[in-house]
Amino acid sequence: MIVGVVNERLEPTIFLSLQSPAGEERRVEAIIDTGFAGQLTIPRALATELRLPYRGTGLTTLADGSISVFQVFSVYVLWDGEARRIEAEAADITPLVGMAMLARHDLHIEAEQDGRVLIQRRRSV
Repeated sequence: MIVGVVNERLEPTIFLSLQSPAGEERRVEAIIDTGFAGQLTIPRALATELRLPYRGTGLTTLADGSISVFQVFSVYVLWDGEARRIEAEAADITPLVGMAMLARHDLHIEAEQDGRVLIQRRRSV
């Protein structure tokens, strides 16, 4: 189970540990964004700092309808007690956890400042 908190801007947040191929680790606060279909966004500067392997570029349509080009990097994320290698999109914004990262998990948010955020692996049926 992953536990987080709703911040003063009413954004559900969690902390993630990111690891480079060389084993260098960074702990980052990320906002859960159910409108983001991808796995994770990270700041470009962090991708550079951790020397993450570059995987290519992608395109996305933003909420305002504009198209944005982004770089994709490979990174290990400690997720629910396990290291997962994922493809993270680099953007000059606060890290975002998207719906692809939440696949096969349940999300519970107490939608008030200091409310709990719980992400729990769904049991197999």
